[in-house]
Amino acid sequence: MILLARWYKPHASDRRGECPSIRTLATVGPAAARNKGISFANGEAVALFDSDVMPAAQCLERAMRMMKDQPQCQVVVCRVDPLFFSGKMSYIRRAVEWFDAVTHYNPRDWMTDAGTFVAKATIVRKEVFAQCGLFSELCPEAASEEWARRVLAAGVKVAFCRNAVVHHETVRSIAELRRKSSAYRGTLLRW
Repeated sequence: MILLARWYKPHASDRRGECPSIRTLATVGPAAARNKGISFANGEAVALFDSDVMPAAQCLERAMRMMKDQPQCQVVVCRVDPLFFSGKMSYIRRAVEWFDAVTHYNPRDWMTDAGTFVAKATIVRKEVFAQCGLFSELCPEAASEEWARRVLAAGVKVAFCRNAVVHHETVRSIAELRRKSSAYRGTLLRW
C-alpha cells in the first residue's frame, strides 16, 4: 500500500495509476502523516520516504535485502544523494547547490557523529514502533530527530545502506540555504 499525505508533491516519475492500493489522507505535517501510514501498514516493515525525495530504481529492494541478510537490523537508512538542477544557473546559485550538497548530505556520519539518523528515507521493522513509539506530533520540526534518538537510545540496530539511494533536490538560493542551516542548527541545539 502507498499512503499519500497532504504535502505530497507528484514527481514526473509518479506512477500512481500502476499501484494497486493507494490512500490519500489529509494530515498536518510529516509526523502525523507518518503515524497515520504506520497505523495502516500491515506488513512486517514500513518504508518511510518523505515527499521531497525520489527513490532510485531498486532502492527499496536493496534496503529490504539488507534487512533480510542482517536479521538483527531493525532500521535501514537509505543514502540521500543530492539532485542538482540540470538547467542554466548563475555561478552563485551553483555554488550554493554544491555547498548544500557538501554540508547536508552525509547520512552515514550523522548516525555516528550526531547520534541520530535521517528518517526521510528509512525502512523500519514495525516492531520498532511498538518498542519506541511513533513520531511526536507536538514539535513537528524535530519529530524525526527526536524519534531517531529514542530508537538509538533503546539499542535498536540501525544500519546504513549505501546501495539504497534516494535523490533530494539541493537548495538553489542563499535564503533557502540559511533557512535549512538554521533548521538543522536549531534541531541539534534542542537535543
